[in-house]
Amino acid sequence: MPPLENPRHEAFAQALVEGLGTGRTHAEAYSVAGYTSNPKAAKASASRLLKGAKHIVERVQELQAEAATHKRVTVESIVEELEGARQIAQVNKQASAMVAASTAKAKILGLEVNRTELGRPGDFDAISNKGELADIYLLQANADAVITVDKRNMVIAELERHMSAISAIAASSDHPQQ
Repeated sequence: MPPLENPRHEAFAQALVEGLGTGRTHAEAYSVAGYTSNPKAAKASASRLLKGAKHIVERVQELQAEAATHKRVTVESIVEELEGARQIAQVNKQASAMVAASTAKAKILGLEVNRTELGRPGDFDAISNKGELADIYLLQANADAVITVDKRNMVIAELERHMSAISAIAASSDHPQQ
C-alpha cells in the first residue's frame, strides 16, 4: 500500500507506529500528526478517527510489518539495548543491574576472556624436556592427534617464542612490579 492520500492520515499512521516503541499514546500521535494539541480533544478525536478510517489501521499494520522485516538484530543493536538498560539501572541506583548490563556488553564485544586450566595438579612434574611438554600439549589439544616430529618441533618453536617474550617482559625495567 502506498502512503495514504491524506497527509495528516499518513502522519497519524506514522506517529502511531513510532509511538509503539516509545510509549506514545494515540492522542499524542494525533497531535504529532498536526491535529489539535488539546489532550482531551486529541484523545476523543484519535479514537473516532481510528474507528471510522480503517485505511489508517491497515496502513499502521503495513508499516509495522515493514519495520519488522527491516529490524535486524546486530551486535550494535544489542549493545545499544544493554547500554540503555545500564543507564536505567544507574538512574534507579541498581548497581547489580548496571554490572550485569556491562558484563553482558563485554561478553558480546568479546572483551571477556574465559580461561580453562588444562590438566590436574602435578601433570607436568615428570616432564624432563621440551619434546615431552610439546607431546602433552598436542594430546590435550586433540586426544586423537598423531604426533609427528614436525608437529612436535612446531610446538617447541612456539614455546620458545613465548619464553623469549616472557623473558623480555621480565627483564624490562620500564614497568615497576606490583
